[in-house]
Amino acid sequence: MIDETTVALVADASRAHLFRVEVATGTWTPLETFDHPGAGRHTLEADRFAKHVAAELARSYDRQVFRRLIVVAPAEFIGMLRPELPKRVAQAVVGERTQDLASLRGDELSERIPVPHE
Repeated sequence: MIDETTVALVADASRAHLFRVEVATGTWTPLETFDHPGAGRHTLEADRFAKHVAAELARSYDRQVFRRLIVVAPAEFIGMLRPELPKRVAQAVVGERTQDLASLRGDELSERIPVPHE
């Protein structure tokens, strides 16, 4: 993969979807989905899920799946996720959106979320 590969994490407290984002075309291609059904109702479980998602992002970054990351999630989940991100992954974040859009498909997301071009 090239250095400027962009992915978007679209998550809430119980599910997270990772998409490859083609900046030139605006196409969002699903890469991975992580589910943690009990996390939506329990803060401790949501925190565990945030740690799991951060670890998965770190693995993907280390495998050079991406170099730029967009995070789309409710503010509470972003607050849980941020401190769990390793520094290298946190530095790859080029955009953040505090919205709960985890139930949308890639084509719906591409219409609603602007992708940074730099």
